[in-house]
This record gives sequence, structure tokens and C-alpha cells, in this order.
Amino acid sequence: MSDFIRPTAYAALTLILVGLVFRYRRYLRLILMRKVLRQSPERQAPEYYREMLAVLKRRGFTRALAETPLEFASRITAPLGSHVLCD
Repeated sequence: MSDFIRPTAYAALTLILVGLVFRYRRYLRLILMRKVLRQSPERQAPEYYREMLAVLKRRGFTRALAETPLEFASRITAPLGSHVLCD
């Protein structure tokens, strides 16, 4: 009986671990990115920009390939109700 229980227990623990990693993957990514960004500060701005684009995409705002970041910011300023002016 113990020959069957041990592999089953390992399989169950593996599934639980994979499920937890999948569930909290965003937080794990943030932890890893903080370590990477601490090591190379010149990568901070592009990484934060990519993260901002991902958040805005989830909220329905997508940037066209031909659109500059300033054009994108001025286009989404009105729907978001921001008080920040884009000149």
C-alpha cells in the first residue's frame, strides 16, 4: 500500500505547487523583476512602460504600432479623466 501512496502524495504535492505558482505568477514575476531592476537601473523605464501598457491593455486601451508614446498618452488622457496635460 505504501508503494502506491508515496507516488500519489508526490503527484498531489506537485499539482498543488504548480497551481500555487500559476495562481500567484504575477506576484512572483514582480519579485523577480525587482531583483533584476536593482541590478540594472537602466532597464527600469522600459520595464515600467511595458507593465503600464499591459495594465492599460487589460482595461481596453491598446497602442497602435505606428503611434508614438506621446500620441498614445494624449489619446487615452480624455477617457481616463486625467488632470495631467500632454503638450
